[in-house]
Amino acid sequence: MSAPAPRPRATRIAGLADQGAYALASFAQTALYARLLPPEEFGLFAMVLSTVLLAQMLQRCLVVLPMVVSLADHDRAGVRGWLRVNTGVLAAAMALLLLAAGALQFLGGAARAAALPRVLGLAALALAPVFLYEFVRRALYAEQQHQRVPLQSGAYLVLQLGGVFVVALAFGTALAGVLSLALANLAAAAVGASGLDWRRRPQEMGARGLVARYRSDMSWSLAAAAPYAGYNTAMPLLVGLLSGPAAAGLFSATRLLLAPITTLIAAVDSVDKPKAARSLRQGGGAGLRGALLGTCRALLLGGGPYLLLAALLHTQLLAWVLGPTLAAKAGPAWLWLLVGLLMLFGQPLETGLLVLRRSRWSFWSRLAALAACASVLWILPPQLGHIAGVAAMLVGWLVSTGIAVVMLRRALRDLPPSDCNADRE
Repeated sequence: MSAPAPRPRATRIAGLADQGAYALASFAQTALYARLLPPEEFGLFAMVLSTVLLAQMLQRCLVVLPMVVSLADHDRAGVRGWLRVNTGVLAAAMALLLLAAGALQFLGGAARAAALPRVLGLAALALAPVFLYEFVRRALYAEQQHQRVPLQSGAYLVLQLGGVFVVALAFGTALAGVLSLALANLAAAAVGASGLDWRRRPQEMGARGLVARYRSDMSWSLAAAAPYAGYNTAMPLLVGLLSGPAAAGLFSATRLLLAPITTLIAAVDSVDKPKAARSLRQGGGAGLRGALLGTCRALLLGGGPYLLLAALLHTQLLAWVLGPTLAAKAGPAWLWLLVGLLMLFGQPLETGLLVLRRSRWSFWSRLAALAACASVLWILPPQLGHIAGVAAMLVGWLVSTGIAVVMLRRALRDLPPSDCNADRE
């Protein structure tokens, strides 16, 4: 007998509380470090964080998204097998980072790339706690333990805010910032993990069985995520390598204009994908279409007013958050708001292609976006600094969103009236 469906209101409240706390911690971290750390140290921290998120792409593609896809087959799939998969992915990511850092240190490089071994080493230091926090968070949603989610994110908020103030006022180094980040993730993960049922369930798959069943989804999700990382996640790292750590710091600081949008999208993402998977299982193509349209309306109603307000007051907002000195260097920061609008439209498209198991199609749309983004970076001079990165991101999101619209329409049109959960790869 399947578990009762979670109440939609309780699920949405948990998602908003979770992402609100996480986003507030990230916002304060970026704003305070941008104001109080030396520009080079803040830029290095931004590059480390970008590298951690790049490595976490492996976790999202090989653990989180397949775990969500599995909800189209079962209400609850158990967490023990997925934890073993997560541990293997973490070990591989750690090995890649440390090997790359060692090789770069041995070979040396250009002056702009001289900081890269340090960046990779610091990223490896934070990786295990970040992986654990994200796995526990996603497992709580998958297991419908929504009451535990705000406790975990609240613990993270308190720990991270305390650590940020200590680092910014007493230490002032990228290393101290990374250690604070790692400790906050580790302690908050322990709070969330205490709410999960770690007992093995009847007919629960082990790690090998999960990998075998969802290998195609994992492979194509990873292939689709790699180009996405190039025109989104990796941009602070690329800006730092092209124009120096200070430019990477300014890129990350002005990106705070998108904080309300990314918070809203992340909150919706945590509950939207499981909901869309269940809608497909229960209502077929019509159910999925209704779920995606509802998500799109919610995102536009929640994020649209902020984008309009920020378009008028973005200069004042940046001066208030970052201080007048950094705000004066921001340039045409309103470009970030166009990126945010495209992100609002892109989230439901990604969800639809994922639960329909069209990760292969996402790969081609994102590969085209990466090519467009790389072309912009190639054409624009490095002297533009962070502005070149913002422009490249805007072009990448424009291309990927346009292609994804066409692909999702075709996928919904071709959806058979029955056997909705068959492997369509």
